[in-house]
Amino acid sequence: MRLFIVRHGNYADDGSRDPPLSSSGRKQASNAGTVIGMHSRVHNVFSSPLRRAVMTAEIISDAVGAEHIIMDCLEPEADADGFIDVLHKDTGHDIAAVGHLPNLRLIYSRLSPRNGPERLNIGIGGITCLNLCLSAEELVSAHEWTLTSDQLNELSAHDSR
Repeated sequence: MRLFIVRHGNYADDGSRDPPLSSSGRKQASNAGTVIGMHSRVHNVFSSPLRRAVMTAEIISDAVGAEHIIMDCLEPEADADGFIDVLHKDTGHDIAAVGHLPNLRLIYSRLSPRNGPERLNIGIGGITCLNLCLSAEELVSAHEWTLTSDQLNELSAHDSR
């Protein structure tokens, strides 16, 4: 099972506490969907209920033909345990999680891939891919790759040629 950890795209600074994606954020989400679709058949795209994460997840789920599910456990300050529980239940299917720091960083650290960086360091619009395996009721992970928003843009542009 693969887990794609996606940080939401750029958002429009509209003065609200829950801003929407900007046009560049929509492009970042589209690029993320293209690249995820090149690597996997994602079953579910989970997201935080905040608008920028929901919009990012909707664009990705449309691109890969997956169901979008909103989860409070992906909010910025949420405890990682809620999402880790989801991973235990959804084994066998590739999934994506769209959210925010520090929550995504907590999820990554709880999965603690031994071959990856110690700390998740993705900018807005970036993705990290982990390979997960349920072993004796414990999730074991391997870090496959991390791409910045700029790298996603290059890959997406290359794929469309």
